[in-house]
Amino acid sequence: MTNSTALQKSLFDQSFVDQKSQLELYFHLGKVKLHVGFLNANSLQFVGFEEYALGENKNWSQTLESLRLIVPYFPKEFKKVSIAICSSSFVVSPTALYDQHLKSELFHLNHSEKVSSADLLSHEVKSQQLNIVFKVPFLIQNLFQAHFGPCAFVHESSVFLEIANTFKQKSNNQLLAHIYDDHFQLVYLKNQKLFFYNQFEYKSVEDFMYYLLYVIEQLEIDREQVPLQLMGKIEKDSPLFEMVFKYVRMVSIAELDQSIKNSQVLSQIKMTHFYNLFNQYLCEL
Repeated sequence: MTNSTALQKSLFDQSFVDQKSQLELYFHLGKVKLHVGFLNANSLQFVGFEEYALGENKNWSQTLESLRLIVPYFPKEFKKVSIAICSSSFVVSPTALYDQHLKSELFHLNHSEKVSSADLLSHEVKSQQLNIVFKVPFLIQNLFQAHFGPCAFVHESSVFLEIANTFKQKSNNQLLAHIYDDHFQLVYLKNQKLFFYNQFEYKSVEDFMYYLLYVIEQLEIDREQVPLQLMGKIEKDSPLFEMVFKYVRMVSIAELDQSIKNSQVLSQIKMTHFYNLFNQYLCEL
């Protein structure tokens, strides 16, 4: 690997080293980062995790070159392979109105970027009766499928919307936010149903608060009564959490569902930092 493409963390339960054909492999792919989870689906136990830095890639063509240094080194015999794409190139449609043959037209209604139909995929979020149309360059699709065979591709929004479905019984009204280094996803559940979803890019705590408070104001959400659950790259002693706490009374960091187990080796990472990755299996149920 080049200096800009590097394996930063590799954890694996060695008791499963000869059982990879029984494991499911989950990739969470952005332009500059790749996270990988190894799941024993029979027991819903994660037995491995890897993190790769892909370099300061500005576009998917550069990311493809990084992936060519990584993907071929994975064994081929996994039971299932799923790749979640982390990007802003997506659009959401109600399933009742969605037409697979018009996904290119739907995408270009929302994005000025010219994208080939071969670079567009769709995924149905059955729990929310929504379809996500998203960009995955065909050469990236081909790289994974040439190595592993048939793969499932989803968008990060599909994962988060499936996560939101698991929260709807916990409170009538609630906000959920999944935080990355450069963007965050935001859901508002009203009367236990999806009312709002979007994602926002940010560079500072002030940017984050601007978008959060704007949504709260526009949707007339009561900051004193509606809880906000934070997921992803967030800690209680972080400046972002402290700022949110000043404006939202009921804010907390969500824990992974107790049904998700992990091998002892994964205790070396903060699994809640990778909330989407460790819930990606919800898209495959």
